[in-house]
Amino acid sequence: MKLGWIPYWNLYPLKKEIVSHIDQRKLTFHCGHPFHVNRWLQEGKVDIAPCSSICLLTQESFNIALPLGVASKGEVHSVYLGAGPEHREFCYQLTKTFDSVRELFDIAYMKFGNDFRSISKYLFQQQKESYFFSLSHEELPPLVLSSASETSNILLRLLITISCGEKVYLAMVQKGQTLQSQTMKPLKLVIGDNALKYSSLFETTYDLGKIWYDLTSLPFVFAVWQQSKKNIDESWKKSIRDLAGLAEKKMRADPHSYYPSRAFLDCFERPVALDQYWRSLHYTLKLQDMQGLLLYLCLAKELLKKPPVYSTLSKLARLENSQSSLENFSL
Repeated sequence: MKLGWIPYWNLYPLKKEIVSHIDQRKLTFHCGHPFHVNRWLQEGKVDIAPCSSICLLTQESFNIALPLGVASKGEVHSVYLGAGPEHREFCYQLTKTFDSVRELFDIAYMKFGNDFRSISKYLFQQQKESYFFSLSHEELPPLVLSSASETSNILLRLLITISCGEKVYLAMVQKGQTLQSQTMKPLKLVIGDNALKYSSLFETTYDLGKIWYDLTSLPFVFAVWQQSKKNIDESWKKSIRDLAGLAEKKMRADPHSYYPSRAFLDCFERPVALDQYWRSLHYTLKLQDMQGLLLYLCLAKELLKKPPVYSTLSKLARLENSQSSLENFSL
């Protein structure tokens, strides 16, 4: 079995259990950033992998292999917008607009219940421009996205677009691509282990998992176990599900059992609280996780103006059906 793997601390407990319980002669890890793992699965170089959630929308051949992933209900700690003192006014206005967006979500839920496709269409129809956001083009800060995770890039784009309008987002990204001509330091989207390591360099960090939960009241699923065309043995899948459940329990009850022999240090040589980090995550995707995933994919479909490709619509339909039962779930 060729297993694509993202060697971040968020998956470290699960890897420890896999290495301890599965015969390594039958398993090969192929490690890389989310971008690389997504590409390897597309090219057939790996059989199965915890891949970026957005791949379910952008890669027609990708399907959910297991109701497992990396998700958070609120703060995730490793995906944030890093801001400095020069960004205070922008961040103040951005967070003010979130109040109106939260009200829009509440109205949409009352109108459409769990029909997330209708909710997404409604939000984009209602929120073309924000009346609460008043910065001029010249006052907008540059924005530097992550080269490692398209799911997080799209999430940030969603949050800014539905709060401030698409023109604001595009202007910030354009400025971020021409930093040499900019006088203001950029806002930075930081993900993964670098987010844990360098958070102290920023005056403020805006946790995207928390913002998403505050707006939607749903968890955010950053990665999902996916496969392309190859069928995966069901007994092997069951083993992974069982080990994910075991890792989750230990991450909460005894996270120090996963601590490495050499401490993971931040940029000031201080130990990072991995126990706190692991307690903010979960691997097993339950009903609310699937709802959060479906809402994200529907919003992303509206944002990216994706045409109604049959395979994508089928995935969304099966995700909608999964809300009633997650047993033997696959897409």
